[in-house]
Amino acid sequence: MRILFALQCVNGVLVASLVTAGCFVGLRAVAIGVVVSGALAALLSLHRIHATFGVSILALAKAMGGSLAVTAAASLPPLIVLTIWGFDGPHPWAPTLAAGLGAAAVWTLALWGSGHPLWPELRRLTPNRRAGADLKTEPSARGA
Repeated sequence: MRILFALQCVNGVLVASLVTAGCFVGLRAVAIGVVVSGALAALLSLHRIHATFGVSILALAKAMGGSLAVTAAASLPPLIVLTIWGFDGPHPWAPTLAAGLGAAAVWTLALWGSGHPLWPELRRLTPNRRAGADLKTEPSARGA
């Protein structure tokens, strides 16, 4: 675990360095630096997980396959918005809102459609109006 912690510390320094260097070049350079450091951290972490716990990368990929499909589906609306509007534009809020709302909608539909284990958890967050009508207030909760 110490090695994994050390790798994460090195990754933090790497991200800070790439973001700082990217600031002098532009926003795209910052984004590329974060993606490169994230991919490198993922590869090193996967290697460490395999070495420490004996879990194969194939087993991890199989376990995370459903989440990968949901994430890939949710990334489509921002990619479509980026393709249509591009990075530059006079009004950045319209594409940003369209991409965000589209990603949220597709993510929710993908969770529901794939039967992802997170879907029942999200359903528990929504209020059940029928159950709320059946609740009885306690005498102490009515007010004195």
